[in-house]
Amino acid sequence: VIVKEILSDGSAMLDANHKLAGKSLTFRIELVGFREVVKGMTVAGWNSKSFQVPFAIANSPVSEAFNNPWQWPSSWPYTAADFKRSDETDDSSFYSEPRFVTHIDDDAIASIRNFYALHFSQAPQGKYSVLDLCSSWISHYPEDLKAERVAITGMVEQELSANKQATEYKVGNLNIQPKLPYGDDEFDFVTNVVSVDYLSKPQEVFREMHRVLKPGGVAIMSFSNRCFPTKAIAMWLEDMSDGPGHCRIIGNYFRFGPEHGWRDITSVDISLSARSNPMWVVTAVKA
Repeated sequence: VIVKEILSDGSAMLDANHKLAGKSLTFRIELVGFREVVKGMTVAGWNSKSFQVPFAIANSPVSEAFNNPWQWPSSWPYTAADFKRSDETDDSSFYSEPRFVTHIDDDAIASIRNFYALHFSQAPQGKYSVLDLCSSWISHYPEDLKAERVAITGMVEQELSANKQATEYKVGNLNIQPKLPYGDDEFDFVTNVVSVDYLSKPQEVFREMHRVLKPGGVAIMSFSNRCFPTKAIAMWLEDMSDGPGHCRIIGNYFRFGPEHGWRDITSVDISLSARSNPMWVVTAVKA
């Protein structure tokens, strides 16, 4: 099947009459070896306190994305073309109708929920505050969330108002107005699930994340290999399966948003299995 055209509503026009249709194909596959999966990573959390993530895949290319020979660029490495989208119409039209669905499967949701639980457990229980960006009717937080404040922002009011864990919400489009409607040093955590690939002004957004986080606060950006392709930025779509490459994109957002503003930039593969949606995370601590 060939994708002929991406339509304005996000659906695709397919051509099922592929040149190989009706032909018998024979493949020869040689298994050359196995790579042992190593579970367990130590990461930096709230106030840079180290803790163990037992289900993280330590030897995944995603978890090793920032290891040598990777080198951080000395200056902002992107151009305006990298943030172009095939559909540049107002996002409010695309998201005008509420979608009470989950955009990742149950295994991926369980993985990020457990990851959040470990991070949140490092802060004083019942006293920490969380901000969820590009949020919806669900934030994938632990069911027994012990936060004092849960602020969420997003584009669809019907979805935000249905989020049972939120204590407050604000409607806004970060691609038009990246400034967050909060004061300095208000939150212990800022989170974002499978939406970083839609940000057309990420440097401004990450600077705002840094501003509203308390010193020692943690930003947690998670993503998978799924998206609305017409609304994702061009450089993200170059290879949707390139987890390490996408980690480095987000790593650079932290690196230069603002420069020297973050420490302990870390990539973690918390995917549950090869059969589920991958769940990849990049975190950083406000310096």
